[in-house]
Amino acid sequence: MGKKRIVLLLFISFSYAEITKESPLSIGQTLSSSNGVYELGFFSFNNSQNQYVGIWFKGIIPRVVVWVANREKPVTDSAANLVISSSGSLLLINGKHDVVWSTGEISASKGSHAELSDYGNLMVKDNVTGRTLWESFEHLGNTLLPLSTMMYNLVTGEKRGLSSWKSYTDPSPGDFWVQITPQVPSQGFVMRGSTPYYRTGPWAKTRYTGIPQMDESYTSPFSLHQDVNGSGYFSYFERDYKLSRIMLTSEGSMKVLRYNGLDWKSSYEGPANSCDIYGVCGPFGFCVISDPPKCKCFKGFVPKSIEEWKRGNWTSGCARRTELHCQGNSTGKDANVFHTVPNIKPPDFYEYANSVDAEGCYQSCLHNCSCLAFAYIPGIGCLMWSKDLMDTMQFSAGGEILSIRLAHSELDVHKRKMTIVASTVSLTLFVILGFATFGFWRNRVKHHEDAWRNDLQSQDVPGLEFFEMNTIQTATSNFSLSNKLGHGGFGSVYKGKLQDGREIAVKRLSSSSEQGKQEFMNEIVLISKLQHRNLVSSGTAYFIVFTWFSYGEEGKALLAYVWECWCETRGVNLLDQALDDSSHPAEVGRCVQIGLLCVQHQPADRPNTLELLSMLTTTSDLPLPKQPTFAVHTRNDEPPSNDLMITVNEMTEILRLFWRKQSRPVAQMVGVLEMELGTSGALKVLIMHFKCSILETKSWRQEHGNITGFLICGITKESPFSIGQTLSSSNGVYELGFFSLNNSQNQYLGIWFKSIIPQVVVWVANREKPVTDSAANLGISSNGSLLLSNGKHGVVWSTGDIFASNGSRAELTDHGNLVFIDKVSGRTLWQSFEHLGNTLLPTSIMMYNLVAGEKRGLTAWKSYTDPSPGEFVALITPQVPSQGIIMRGSTRYYRTGPWAKTRFTGSPQMDESYTSPFILTQDVNGSGYFSFVERGKPSRMILTSEGTMKVLVHNGMDWESTYKGPANSCDIYGVCGPFGLCAVSIPPKCKCFKGFVPKFAKEWKKGNWTSGCVRRTELHCQGNSSGKDANVFYTVPNIKPPDFYEYANSQNAEECHQNCLHNCSCLAFSYIPGIGCLMWSKDLMDTRQFSAAGELLSIRLARSELDVNKRKMTIVASTVSLTLFVIFGFAAFGFWRCRVEHNAHISNDAWRNFLQSQDVPGLEFFEMNAIQTATNNFSLSNKLGPGGFGSVYKGKLQDGREIAKLSPGFGMLRRRNREAIDL
Repeated sequence: MGKKRIVLLLFISFSYAEITKESPLSIGQTLSSSNGVYELGFFSFNNSQNQYVGIWFKGIIPRVVVWVANREKPVTDSAANLVISSSGSLLLINGKHDVVWSTGEISASKGSHAELSDYGNLMVKDNVTGRTLWESFEHLGNTLLPLSTMMYNLVTGEKRGLSSWKSYTDPSPGDFWVQITPQVPSQGFVMRGSTPYYRTGPWAKTRYTGIPQMDESYTSPFSLHQDVNGSGYFSYFERDYKLSRIMLTSEGSMKVLRYNGLDWKSSYEGPANSCDIYGVCGPFGFCVISDPPKCKCFKGFVPKSIEEWKRGNWTSGCARRTELHCQGNSTGKDANVFHTVPNIKPPDFYEYANSVDAEGCYQSCLHNCSCLAFAYIPGIGCLMWSKDLMDTMQFSAGGEILSIRLAHSELDVHKRKMTIVASTVSLTLFVILGFATFGFWRNRVKHHEDAWRNDLQSQDVPGLEFFEMNTIQTATSNFSLSNKLGHGGFGSVYKGKLQDGREIAVKRLSSSSEQGKQEFMNEIVLISKLQHRNLVSSGTAYFIVFTWFSYGEEGKALLAYVWECWCETRGVNLLDQALDDSSHPAEVGRCVQIGLLCVQHQPADRPNTLELLSMLTTTSDLPLPKQPTFAVHTRNDEPPSNDLMITVNEMTEILRLFWRKQSRPVAQMVGVLEMELGTSGALKVLIMHFKCSILETKSWRQEHGNITGFLICGITKESPFSIGQTLSSSNGVYELGFFSLNNSQNQYLGIWFKSIIPQVVVWVANREKPVTDSAANLGISSNGSLLLSNGKHGVVWSTGDIFASNGSRAELTDHGNLVFIDKVSGRTLWQSFEHLGNTLLPTSIMMYNLVAGEKRGLTAWKSYTDPSPGEFVALITPQVPSQGIIMRGSTRYYRTGPWAKTRFTGSPQMDESYTSPFILTQDVNGSGYFSFVERGKPSRMILTSEGTMKVLVHNGMDWESTYKGPANSCDIYGVCGPFGLCAVSIPPKCKCFKGFVPKFAKEWKKGNWTSGCVRRTELHCQGNSSGKDANVFYTVPNIKPPDFYEYANSQNAEECHQNCLHNCSCLAFSYIPGIGCLMWSKDLMDTRQFSAAGELLSIRLARSELDVNKRKMTIVASTVSLTLFVIFGFAAFGFWRCRVEHNAHISNDAWRNFLQSQDVPGLEFFEMNAIQTATNNFSLSNKLGPGGFGSVYKGKLQDGREIAKLSPGFGMLRRRNREAIDL
């Protein structure tokens, strides 16, 4: 081995067999496994200067890295080495011999060496004993190789799992990690931070029950073992593939990958679809794998929040419709029942129960009232659930059978529903059959009436007259009993009187009459011969207030004094002498001037909210205030009466009387001031400064001493801020102090809304580093910086280096801004509004500055009880116009759409009637600012730990949300991919724009739409082309404008259209009120269509796409026309056949009846088929000759008689006469 090592050292870039103290590994050298499968060395991503030590598959391109040593700390110089230390540890050192990474302390008295095993395991071994001192398989990254293990040990508290990379080019730990759980049986979990993200379902000997493809035919490469000592181990081994790996991607997907010699193929991936995301349907809801996936409630449960459920937000889950009243041994109607659901992924929070078989499992759950469900699973046995059924899904095949406990009445509901359905169906069929029968009967009656009329008309009865039925009913008073003359065997006879005065007798043949049709007709013929000729035929015998406050005598005195001071000294003498050195006269005068403007008598003279915001945040010139009016007006247009006017001198005298009240105790004097000034905001600012001056005087300290837990007015070097104290804003809205979450020992310094319960924290100083001792305090350093120190005087948080030679002071403004002010110049040295957390308060701003490279946005908390920075960041973009965007790490998560003067175009509720609280301005210097205003109530904008932006307003009792985004799954960025649009429906679904088709139809059908759509017909664009080669624009309404827009200077919509038409790189355009013309030259990404509102988007298409539509319309129209023609043709043919058969029937019956009534001697009737047979179907060979009424044929009957027959075709009357003559 020694000789081999010498040879290796001669070739620096050649592969090593092992690393020793004498032969370190440098950049450019590699260490290979003996089987040539794995290789260790230095590598970089995208040819950057950052160098990592890692292991990869040797000879496979592109390189696949399976383990990284220095994940979080790359080296950047070429002199880095991987060496063995004197104690035997493996060290990664840079060119300055600083240790970047190590295996930790290892004791090997005789030295050690590092080698790479044939399974990809980097091992440090003792040179003498060969014992493994350290191995990479015990320090996993994002990849599990065959024979490496994930594990847990409850006794030692050890856990070993995979942790994802931050991105494909950043191997530092990302958001996701994988573990196996200590449950019995165990299951695999992908966690996103501390939140479950994906679950495999419980392990059943050779398979995970939450993965339907792992059925009985599945050859599992996985192995999971749990022992009675509280340990569990998971590994895998691929027998048929030399190279394989399990990988946790940076997006949280677990993949099993196999190398087939050309490429890596995935044999398993989870989560595979949106149903696999943990808890997507909430408790007692289950996700059905369909297209698209959707959530349902188990039988006996209903959506907990129907409104959210309809929006496609199912996470609130379902609630039991009928509460359980369980007694373990109850029977009858009080007994609970179990409803069985097939093809289920077993829910989370299961408990293993020792049962011999399924029946024993059922009985154990039945007699245990805390048991809500059970399942007997092959390979596991009996599992029971006593908690909410969470993270459940139903497969189309596979899965397990889950039995859920229900109240007995739930089955009765089912039976009642079945009864109602059966009854409804039966009644419907009965009605249909009834109408059909009635229609058939009416048709028969109509035919019957026509037959009678035809028969009677054919009799040629002289003077026969027909009456309508209503005429006869009127004449007989609707066949009243008073008009009845008598009753015979064939029906009743009624007298009547026609409208012309004629009296009549009517015989009504009843439906039960024994008189037949022929007899009735014979009677008519007979009576007509007796000059009674009247006949009736019937089928039978259907839609900002500012309050004026009265200040009281002392309040008016103070206001008068303020006006006098401002006129004389611009208000400087209003300050306590103790504050003279810490205040700038110009700033004091400006504040007093603003206060006087706010209390002007006429509302038109007062600044509005936006003007006031500008006054407070800029140095612009201010208008001069008018002298305040100290009288109560009954009407704005009435001048004050002289007897109510008080002069300034009188006010001054009153004020002198007021100052004498300082002889009272200080606390009482402060109370008087607060009571007199009430809720007047402008004067409260002045009184708060006065109050603070009092609190800092010797008289206050002599009267009250150093009382902790009381309000302080500012933080100075002499008066630091300790746990238990609070700093309040002068208007009493905000408060700063120390707080803890869930009563833990971790203390944070933060700002919250004062007097609102529960406490709502809006800013945290030491987000990432809480203090844990009670001696912590917030003080001011010698150079003027604000420092948060722990009990050991270690700095936990600070405002950074600030130099205030004459001292500084910290105050909390009325807007909730912690400001740090120079005592001499009054200049703001630092403010919390420039260091935002997860909350934006009114007048605070998010911003960007392209020149300075500055960005200011919101960062979410990690969780509701952990204020450290989470995954989500909210920013405004430097696009023109700007838009709001929420980022999840480096990935876009939600987008508001471009700003249009007063609204975000991606929020349909911001229509013309919407009163927007938002302000967004952009200037030509590359800066943009976003803020929102408060309208009389405490409000805030918060970025939640789940990535939702909310605008919340306090109504006096609770916080109401006036805006929320994302609001549904369509709001998630890029859910439908490029050129796809999400339709807000139930559930939401993706579509392709016209002229586009899904890029991957198979994935699209699965509900995975992120690949988007591609153009069906490529564009052949020439800017001035016309005719069939010209492109066209297809308009889509109600659209959230896509991302990656470009502003174009156009006067109107037509000019916008022309600019895009003659620019072949322009794929779409939209002319939006409040913005103007936007164009798109990149893929249309993150587009959705609303049911109302939104913008018009015009998309460039090849002209043939519209021709396709025309062809489709032509084909559809032709098909519909042809179908209607065929239907009408068949209907006409059917009608004709019916008429022919009907007429033939009437004609034949009429002939037969007429001839029979003539009593012709020897008359014999023949069937038509007998005549056709006798004449060979009227063949020409049997024709004797034509006559005036038709042809004559000879024939021979079956009995041998010869006959002569007229052919069909001449009139009935003539035929009758001819037949009479022939006879």
